[in-house]
Amino acid sequence: MKKIICIFLSIIVIFLFTACSSDPISLGGESDNENPPIADSDNKGNSSNDKGNGNDNASTVQNNKYANIQKIVAAYDDIYIYMNYDGTYGLLSTDGNIIYEGFNLYQPFSEFSNYLACQYDKSAMKMGVSSIIDKKGNTVLAVGENNVEFISDITQGRILVYKMTDERPSGKTYDLICYSAKDMSKIFTLSDQDEINYYIDFDETGYSGSDDVCFDIHGNIYEYKYYSYYDSNGKEYAKQYTGSFSPTTSERYGLPKVTGIEPFVDTYGAWGDLVRSYSEYSNSYNKDYDVGATKNKLGQIATLYMKSTSEWCATMDINGNILMAPTKDIMLKDNSGSAARLYTFSNDLCCAYQPSSDLWGYVDPYGNWIIAPKYNSVTTFSYSGYAVVDDLVVINTTGKIVLDISDKGDIHPLEGKYKSSGAYFATYLTFSKDGTIATSGITGTYEVHGNSLVVDGLGYNSALNDGTHTFEQSGDTLIINGDRWVLQEDQ
Repeated sequence: MKKIICIFLSIIVIFLFTACSSDPISLGGESDNENPPIADSDNKGNSSNDKGNGNDNASTVQNNKYANIQKIVAAYDDIYIYMNYDGTYGLLSTDGNIIYEGFNLYQPFSEFSNYLACQYDKSAMKMGVSSIIDKKGNTVLAVGENNVEFISDITQGRILVYKMTDERPSGKTYDLICYSAKDMSKIFTLSDQDEINYYIDFDETGYSGSDDVCFDIHGNIYEYKYYSYYDSNGKEYAKQYTGSFSPTTSERYGLPKVTGIEPFVDTYGAWGDLVRSYSEYSNSYNKDYDVGATKNKLGQIATLYMKSTSEWCATMDINGNILMAPTKDIMLKDNSGSAARLYTFSNDLCCAYQPSSDLWGYVDPYGNWIIAPKYNSVTTFSYSGYAVVDDLVVINTTGKIVLDISDKGDIHPLEGKYKSSGAYFATYLTFSKDGTIATSGITGTYEVHGNSLVVDGLGYNSALNDGTHTFEQSGDTLIINGDRWVLQEDQ
């Protein structure tokens, strides 16, 4: 018996030795010699805070899950929306975990919607909403799925969807379905629609419709006939609007006032007259104002911009009282970017720029600095009381930091001269250790963020245009926009 056991154990030892010394079995098929695998940053032995190992030619690889994130664009109490360097968007949980990414943002979450709208990829050459996703990244509606052929903008906390019900040689028929943007419950359905109204959504009074029918956000339907609207009881609505601006549906026909709609600031009406009555504002040759319908203890507050010999800003309440007197030390206007914007108040705070320090902070309606100017960039507070400062830091209304993903680790020092392996004529890119790049006598700067190579300053005749490029690295090989660049040894 002992002899049998010894023989059995010997066989097991020989088998284990043979298995460990032989080549491993591939579970992924044959390797692709034309496209070598990209080196894992963990195998480089460098953490995100590694400052190098003394070898000037060794690349410091970013090992940071936030490396692709360019900025956080919106922050709420339960979710954050961010934008990657490649222009796509993603969702972060409040504890900093990436939930979902790779979508194209059309409309963010709001006080009236727990869902966001995505738009088509640029390559699709289509405009409008392509899908609706929830705060976990789950798609709840999508054009092209389940016979959905059109999704409207999210307005008044509602989503309108055209869903095909029949297709015949004579044409298609649809159900027009209205969903709640709070919980995706179905509000109402209009059946047997013979065409899609691509411009359908709810206006500021809570109504929508076409030439044949009008409906409000609660599903009350009014049929249009004989130049009037009629409700289900046969009551006629035919009041004509005589104002100077284009009327809404309810104004034109005297339809009942809709409850539960989003706050609407009529800047063309009372607010416009009120602002124009302010002498300091009227005497300025360059002027602007905006009003935010947001959560403020004082109600709606207007921010005013005026320019005569210099630039001034002020604030006004709904009764015409000036809360912050005209000042040039606090600017509520952002002139950076392609279009200037005047900030509005949300949660009793407004983005404010201090010219003397060249920094941003937040003021109350009276011009008091509640959050001191110490940031290079800021966003308006969301309805739930969170804002983004310096692109990658989330704060609350007290200025307390609730999330900070600004430390992305080191940038790859892609030092060396790389040759394009696919070009007919030799083309070279030279990356210096200090973050500059040169090609064909043109120089610029570069940064590597995850799988994005951000180039600034190179002309359009160079090998790389300005902007963001896809980037991968494997040993001495760079793959930029799908093209392979190989490090040259004769440096």
